[in-house]
Amino acid sequence: MKRIALAALATATALTLTACGTAPQSTVEELLPLPSISTDNGLVIDGEEIADAELYAAAREHSVSLASGMSYEAEQLTVERFTQETGIEVEFTRMPSNKLLERVLSEAGAGRLSVDVIRTTDMKAATTLADNDVLVAYTTPNQEQLNADGVVFDEGKFVSSFYSLYSFAFNNRVLTGDQVPANWEDLLDESLRERIGLVQVGAGSYNLALMDFLIRTFGEDYLAQMGELSPRVYDSASVQIEALTRGEIAVATLGLNNGVALARSGAPVTMVLPAAGASGAYTPLGLTTRGQDNPAAQVFMNWQMSKSGQRFAAAQGFVPSRSDLGELASNGYVLPGPDDPTFQVFTPEDQAARQKDVVAVWKDAFNYNS
Repeated sequence: MKRIALAALATATALTLTACGTAPQSTVEELLPLPSISTDNGLVIDGEEIADAELYAAAREHSVSLASGMSYEAEQLTVERFTQETGIEVEFTRMPSNKLLERVLSEAGAGRLSVDVIRTTDMKAATTLADNDVLVAYTTPNQEQLNADGVVFDEGKFVSSFYSLYSFAFNNRVLTGDQVPANWEDLLDESLRERIGLVQVGAGSYNLALMDFLIRTFGEDYLAQMGELSPRVYDSASVQIEALTRGEIAVATLGLNNGVALARSGAPVTMVLPAAGASGAYTPLGLTTRGQDNPAAQVFMNWQMSKSGQRFAAAQGFVPSRSDLGELASNGYVLPGPDDPTFQVFTPEDQAARQKDVVAVWKDAFNYNS
């Protein structure tokens, strides 16, 4: 496996943005050139039908309202690319997944749901939305492939739009030459005492998935040994990332998409994906009761799970949900496939069986009592 450099992440505050006029076209096209697009009979992108003529004609008369728990920049790039390829505008509201869940449930309870599509970073949140009938069953043109890949949940009420891959990164101005860590075991070196940054395990399913991976791969003692080096524990990834880019810490656990964004922005950050592997977590996406009547929202769902939508996610550093796309890369790094044995996905079954134990081991290892 090859190591790569990675790029800029966004704010954690809630904000609303219209896709039209957001990320420059050069930005999204630098990530991945535009595919072939035909609107002669509906919408066909990269040889794959996204919408038939009737659906596409109706969709062009509407826009999409999206609520997202993803990072601001990742979602901004995604909706900009969608608008480029489809001509349909998207307005999105970005907030942490727990706040998103609270807001959407409140709106739905009052009969005032304001969003058509929801993307969250938390499987439990998605399940709660499905159980409360905020999300509706929806079938994309590629449903057979998605079913085969095991990324359709709650009888079709949501899918995993892609996987977030978590590993670690280092500041390449602080660590050079022989100091550069290449494996998970290298993070236990005494030279990194008080120089590693972690996000507390309760901050999101991505951090939980990574800690579960480390325990299952190296044993509970791995976290205990890391804890003896007194790493810095942050409450949010945004603060951790800022500390890494400033050189206040030398190494940080990090999502590949964040690392890609940081490097592309010029930050002195290099991602490491060790041979022993990395963790993966689902990124749920679902159509709401409001969105089921919006043809533009249906096109968004179709596009996100299409070859084009999946390949653009891969270009940002996410692992595609679909296994039929061949080898894909992000910023020079060849991504693992969703079925790669070195890519350990944290499933809902894993979470139900081990979350309490993982959290307890983590808190004990890092003497964290919050």
